[in-house]
Amino acid sequence: MRWLLVVPSTCYEGFPMAVAEAYACGVPVIAAGHGGLAEIVRDGRTGLHFRPGDAADLAAKVEWAWTHPEEMETMGWTARVEYDTKYNATAALKHLEDAYASVLSGRHPPVRTTKGSVPDEPRVLLEWQKGED
Repeated sequence: MRWLLVVPSTCYEGFPMAVAEAYACGVPVIAAGHGGLAEIVRDGRTGLHFRPGDAADLAAKVEWAWTHPEEMETMGWTARVEYDTKYNATAALKHLEDAYASVLSGRHPPVRTTKGSVPDEPRVLLEWQKGED
């Protein structure tokens, strides 16, 4: 094992770019096991989780990583594959397109605005956006 990233945040992180950048470089991540970090870093697959705020648990995970270089190297390769399949530009565009398609197809509940709720039907939605009630 050459490298690893430690994210000792006690805050509920969303999607830290440092994790995506580590994955892009094939670097496994040791992260607090809560919030978005717990979802992005797959414990034992792309890195390790430790109990947030628990320095002894963090130290134990770093020690384990240091003494298990082969496993950490495998996690790094897995992280790189995860980056290639989930977080590259093509995948990001696909997620964005899917989100728009989901909203336009009515699979999501209407959004409340100061004008009221958004109509469910796309034709009515376009008229509503133009101000033609």
